[in-house]
Amino acid sequence: MTLARAQCKRCVAVLVALAFAASPALSSQDGHEFIRLLGFELNTVTLDDVQHRLGAAPIVEESATRDHESGLCYATAATVVRFLSAEPGGDVRELLGFSIADKTSENVKNCLPLPAAAGSLQTGGLHLGMTRSAFSAAVGDNEHWEGDVARRFFPVSPSSNAPELSSLPKTSVAIVARFAGDRLVEFKVWKLRSD
Repeated sequence: MTLARAQCKRCVAVLVALAFAASPALSSQDGHEFIRLLGFELNTVTLDDVQHRLGAAPIVEESATRDHESGLCYATAATVVRFLSAEPGGDVRELLGFSIADKTSENVKNCLPLPAAAGSLQTGGLHLGMTRSAFSAAVGDNEHWEGDVARRFFPVSPSSNAPELSSLPKTSVAIVARFAGDRLVEFKVWKLRSD
């Protein structure tokens, strides 16, 4: 099963993220350490910026019933990396998420080779092949498990100690990870905004 199939529709994910964000059990982490990959930070660049630096991979459009997702795919000998945008990314296709997965014959379609000099495929301590316990330690032990899929949501909001920032959009970081046995084989990170 692909991560896309294991993941709820984005609108449901936002509701779940808000429920988790309200939970007092969340750690003090805000998820900011997970929003950068290969020098790109979510919500600060576009898919065009990624293409300019990594190569002109084709933009692949996927539509579900109400959701629309577009992305770029790059691959190494063993890994597939996707840079993702969705409807909230607008016409400029703002980078809202990324995914990293073990390479298979099914998930490598439309992928360009990832330049060797691109950098490390780790973010915030997350990397393919890590164990469930290492994943839990990296995300703060507050993830929600459904079989082999773990979800972790982090509220990222302007500080209540800085009233001048209260007009900024509220955001959340969402991580969805899929394991095969005790090994991380795929994960996706989104930075979601609610204005």
